[in-house]
Amino acid sequence: FYDSPGPSGRPLRIFAYFAYPASNVGAKLPGIIIVHGGTGRADRTAAVEWASRGYAALSMDLPGKGPRREGSRSEGPDMQDDLIFKMTPSPTDSFLYSAVNSVVRAVSVMASSNQVDPNRIGVVGSSWGGVITLVANGIDNRISAACTIYGAGYITEESCWLAHGNMKHLTPKQVQSWREYFDPSSYLTTQSGKTLFVAATQDGYYPLPESAAGPARKSAGIK
Repeated sequence: FYDSPGPSGRPLRIFAYFAYPASNVGAKLPGIIIVHGGTGRADRTAAVEWASRGYAALSMDLPGKGPRREGSRSEGPDMQDDLIFKMTPSPTDSFLYSAVNSVVRAVSVMASSNQVDPNRIGVVGSSWGGVITLVANGIDNRISAACTIYGAGYITEESCWLAHGNMKHLTPKQVQSWREYFDPSSYLTTQSGKTLFVAATQDGYYPLPESAAGPARKSAGIK
């Protein structure tokens, strides 16, 4: 467990699995932080798999619980849509505020570990975990590499959450504030570590518009 800032500055207790090769003796290893998506939890198997490849790996429970996350061992707001898009009374009440903090604090945990090279810490996240990874990479210059799987930005312009009305309770000003604080598009110019985007044109959650996909699809010979 480690502590991480939550709403109103109240510390949250965050759970994670930490694994590294048993054969490691004194060497500083590259570190990897694994950030799950919606319905996910800390994955012991994933941490051990990364460790078997020579990494020090930390797989975390993002804050709180939420749908299919009843077994989460972390404190904090639940990972559910109404709290992800919550902007009142303060943006710090959004689930994403606590979630991004928990990843940044995980970087601190890794950087202070005897097993980890603090100059080689990467983060990989999927779905909402990918969104959180990109925001963390946009504000923490200690991250040397980041990979987002499906999670992407411009959520307020085109996404399933926009189509399903998850933001309808927000005023136009609040939508703009949510984008400025939590949408990865606001952090494109400040990405610290080298960044890999993994996406699919068929993804219903983070769609790749035809206007953007067209040239890439054509060059790849995809119809």
